[in-house]
Amino acid sequence: MRPADNVEETVKEMHFEALPKMRRRIWADVSEAHDKRKMSKSAQARAGLWRTIMYARITKLAAAAVIVVAAFTLGVERLVSVRSDKVHAYRAQIHGNTALDLDPAAAIPFSDKRPNGFDVAWDSEGGGALLVTAGSSARILALPIAKNWDLAMFRARDTLAELRESTSTRVLANQSKFVAVLTSEANLAVVEISQYDADGAWLRWRLERPSTLGFGPVQVVTLYDAGNPAAQQKDHAIDFDTGEIFTIPPHVLQMSGDEVIEWFALSGIDAVAETTGEELALSGANLVFHALPPHVWTTIEAVQLKDHMEASVFQPRTPMRFNKDQYQFTFIYQTREGGLGVLQMREADDATQMVKFRYRMLEEGAGRPAQDEDVEQQLLSKSAENIKKLGLTLHIYASGHDGSFPASLHALEDCAGSKQDFQWILDNVGYLGEGRSTTDSPTLVVGYDRTLMERGKGTHVVHIDGSMLFMSPEKLREFGISAGQ
Repeated sequence: MRPADNVEETVKEMHFEALPKMRRRIWADVSEAHDKRKMSKSAQARAGLWRTIMYARITKLAAAAVIVVAAFTLGVERLVSVRSDKVHAYRAQIHGNTALDLDPAAAIPFSDKRPNGFDVAWDSEGGGALLVTAGSSARILALPIAKNWDLAMFRARDTLAELRESTSTRVLANQSKFVAVLTSEANLAVVEISQYDADGAWLRWRLERPSTLGFGPVQVVTLYDAGNPAAQQKDHAIDFDTGEIFTIPPHVLQMSGDEVIEWFALSGIDAVAETTGEELALSGANLVFHALPPHVWTTIEAVQLKDHMEASVFQPRTPMRFNKDQYQFTFIYQTREGGLGVLQMREADDATQMVKFRYRMLEEGAGRPAQDEDVEQQLLSKSAENIKKLGLTLHIYASGHDGSFPASLHALEDCAGSKQDFQWILDNVGYLGEGRSTTDSPTLVVGYDRTLMERGKGTHVVHIDGSMLFMSPEKLREFGISAGQ
């Protein structure tokens, strides 16, 4: 187990979009929940549970991924039959007035003039563009920030909801090397455009079925410190996989550390309320978790959660805390049995030794969750979305001006996605990009949500490289950013 981390400082530096290199896509549950042991509802105080839990060895469930590559060019008439749950990759050349069906059943260029039913075609506009064919139900979206396949695949999965609603009809090759396409058969294709001109291009694309995973309903839970004599008959722990709440019985509190860990494992307990030092918190019991920025509670997609947790190995020793007068971190986690979920602290009361939190689990076929009615979360997610757009807008401008950023935000009018986006930028952004270019240090801040910062709890910023992250007030001051700029 690695040494303890300072989670607060780690989160301040964290950039949620810059995840580790994508290594796996196909994911399966590989274990069943342990049989539950019946427990009494009486309890007895004993300190030190947190230290016992945090030093337990964890078992990380393995995940596997398989990629099948089937390359072809014009003239290939047959595709090798492969399993539908694998990731497919193809290659083809496309010319003007030809169309291409990206799905495996008919992934061969068609020489007729843009027939109905095929997904994409090539157009000479702007030096060459990939466009959706007439009559096709396919959807298309540029992935301009993606520089390689792994990032392109992640961005496509990350923007799947946006892709489904996209009204774009074409993507210019000189503006985006990678393109996401939701095909007429509802498959997700990520297309790389290379060796292009107005007459045609070489295309490579990977194809997969979008995940049917989604989030279950939000659950709100209140737990009490098991070491508090006044909370002997109250709930102390939770099994996230089943939603079962536990009171820790007296005989467990008298066990040795190893016996407590074994009892927790057999009972399926994933987290317990505990006072650590002078702070009340939620401590994981063989729970792998990470703290991410506040807006992630609303914006994270099922695929993002899977990809992030598949790269996780260690259980943090620092528990999940409620941060008074601050935006609450979003914790993503994996249970002992392999269940995945998202958690956010909501309240902590030292007098009653109580912690309240909300969580939701990843479920097969659950679909997208209902819109969060939390006004603060809506504000955070909207801010994050708009700052991402700001990063894209700045890079579109820079691409046409030798890598230089504009002297003022007013120069972005023709690069913004819409009049509404441009107006939001003028009304809400603090701009620091004057005199900067894309060759400067990628970690330099060029813009931030000034309106959100005025609430005093931090804000979202965008860096030279277009990445967005959340910064606390303390971190903003390190960058010389303060209210009124």
